[in-house]
Amino acid sequence: MKLKSGNWSPDIDISAYRFAAEAHWNSKKQQFVPGTDIPYPMHFTWVAMEVMAALEKESNLDGNLARIRQQPREIWMVKMADRITNLQRPPKNWMPDKINRYREEAIIIHDRLKEGSEYLAGRLLKKVNDYPERYQEEN
Repeated sequence: MKLKSGNWSPDIDISAYRFAAEAHWNSKKQQFVPGTDIPYPMHFTWVAMEVMAALEKESNLDGNLARIRQQPREIWMVKMADRITNLQRPPKNWMPDKINRYREEAIIIHDRLKEGSEYLAGRLLKKVNDYPERYQEEN
C-alpha cells in the first residue's frame, strides 16, 4: 500500500511501532489501555488498522487542530483514527463531565478534520453518537 507521496515503507512502520511499544511495554513499565487489562501497544495496532482501512477505501487521501490542518491529510487521518480507537468504554474512574468533554472534543476533531477522510469521518461520527448512549450511563 502506498501513501499519496509514495514514501510508505513497512520498515519505517515496524520501526515506529517497535519504538512506541517499547516505550509503553518493557521490563520496567507495562501500561494498559485505561480501564482494561489490554496491553497498551494494542492501541497502536487499532490506530494503524483504522488508517489502513481508510487508505484502502479512499484513493485521496491539539491539541492544536489548526496545526494539524497544515499537515498532509494522512496526519488528519491519524488524529481521527486515534480518537475513534479512544472512544471505547471510558475508564471507570472518569466522571460524567469528563466523558462529556471527551465526546465534545471528538465532535470538534470531526468538524475540523472531516475533509481528511470521508471514511474515517463517518466512523468517528458514529463513535461519537454511540459514545454517551453506550457508556455514559454505565459509569
